[in-house]
Amino acid sequence: MDKDVAGLQVLRDGTWYNVPPMSNHTLLINVGVTMEIMTNGVFKGPIHRVVTNSEKDRISVALFYGLDPEKEFGPIAEMLTENQPTR
Repeated sequence: MDKDVAGLQVLRDGTWYNVPPMSNHTLLINVGVTMEIMTNGVFKGPIHRVVTNSEKDRISVALFYGLDPEKEFGPIAEMLTENQPTR
């Protein structure tokens, strides 16, 4: 993430919010919906986007890692109760 140019936005309650630029050597990890599934909805996967800046260049590197698409996964057992069954 470039320290001088913002670009990341998150959606909350119908409004897009800018995420402030970070300092050099910042690693931002977005676990997405994987954490939402594993926690049975306790943690919500962030809806996010990256926007361009017409006045300044920005350098960002996006890397993706995915789970094996052939394997099924779900909530961890400790997150399930009678009041909070599997969603």
